[in-house]
Amino acid sequence: MKEEGGNICKVMIFASTDETNVFLYDSIEDTACFADCCFDSIEEAEEYYKELGVNNKDWG
Repeated sequence: MKEEGGNICKVMIFASTDETNVFLYDSIEDTACFADCCFDSIEEAEEYYKELGVNNKDWG
């Protein structure tokens, strides 16, 4: 998986009642993300991470 600005090693999705956030990490360690995006729905977030090459089987 690659994203402009770094290699993606970890993706975190946070969904609230107002928005869904996707955080991209270049380490599996407990570090700050190198990029984040905000979406109106979980479906939009899922489409985004699938475009990055993250598949449902990748979630652990």
